[in-house]
Amino acid sequence: MVMYVLFCFLAVLLIMAIITPVSNIVLLTMTLPFFLIWAAKYSYDFRNLTPALPFLGMGLGFGLIRLFQFIFGRQDNCRSDDPDICHKRWEIKISNLPYIMLVIAALIVATASYWQMAYPTSSLYAMQEEKMRSIGTESLNERLYSYYAQHGLTGKIRSMYQPLNYLPKLKDYSISTGDLLTVTLLEQVDADPNIHYILWWRSTTQPEALPYINERLEQNKYTGIFNEGGYFFIKVKP
Repeated sequence: MVMYVLFCFLAVLLIMAIITPVSNIVLLTMTLPFFLIWAAKYSYDFRNLTPALPFLGMGLGFGLIRLFQFIFGRQDNCRSDDPDICHKRWEIKISNLPYIMLVIAALIVATASYWQMAYPTSSLYAMQEEKMRSIGTESLNERLYSYYAQHGLTGKIRSMYQPLNYLPKLKDYSISTGDLLTVTLLEQVDADPNIHYILWWRSTTQPEALPYINERLEQNKYTGIFNEGGYFFIKVKP
């Protein structure tokens, strides 16, 4: 019920903003395109909507001003030639201000209380973590999380897959690089006791590195885990 009332209140502010000459330009040119792009491609993380929020706030602010003008009336709209009548009309409207502010304060308190009860901190963290699991290539993430759930990870993952730096839990094991996978880099990985895995895209692998990998696989020094979407995930330590 509280969320419904809040939604209706924001809808009223939005309507008021749309019919206001300045704010409707802001909403239609800055806010709406951001929302459409976010909804189509990046809704897995609410933070991707951050650039649009200042413009939305600006538009809703104009809507709030327009709403107050509608509720309280405006002295310059008084059609009487007698200034006393206009002044009296303004005072009558202003007299409602304490009650309106009380209703707004009660609405804010009720909404905050409901939000805290409906979405405790642990629940919000869980929802955020679930959404962040889809960053990057979702099918690849699912394979990584499946392996992690079944076997765990014994060391760091050297990878060119940049989203790995942001995936919950897996980011703690990530060592990212933008380099091509070469024999020299593989030798460095072999010499580093902390790196136990490599995750690489085949298109960013130098041709001479593939025979090196295959040789290590045949010698059982490497263990192939999976290939997904052009990425190969290999354990490089016994």
